[in-house]
Amino acid sequence: ALYNGLQKVAAVTIDDPELDQSAAAQLAKLKSALQQYTSAPDNVTFAQSAVKAAKDVAVSLNDSTTTVQKARAEADAEMATSVRTINELLAQFEQVNTAIVKGTTAGADVTDHLDMRDSILSKLSQEVGITFTTRANNDMVVYTDSGVT
Repeated sequence: ALYNGLQKVAAVTIDDPELDQSAAAQLAKLKSALQQYTSAPDNVTFAQSAVKAAKDVAVSLNDSTTTVQKARAEADAEMATSVRTINELLAQFEQVNTAIVKGTTAGADVTDHLDMRDSILSKLSQEVGITFTTRANNDMVVYTDSGVT
């Protein structure tokens, strides 16, 4: 989510003075226009150019702000979706893991449940980095890469 957002921000070239629409390029144009106007304050054309350049800076900054806000909203939505998915997978994991422990304790065949648990762990690992440890009775505990259980 964050990477995609940063890619979108970079795509609008906020800080690339080589590209005409970037805020940096617009600021450079404003600086140049103001320098021209300062050298001849009675020149109406220079004054109009400075005003236009200032407006262009404002438009560029507003466009950049809109892009950043949109990227943030999309990243927030993607994170919320990921959190929901993780919570759903953890709930499924808990149910299946409990069935495995009970089945193992009772001496039942838990092969299907073990496969389901492996599938859940695979999906979970696509959302967040995990490690896991198998304990007695095929009980399993899952940790995030940061160590959270």
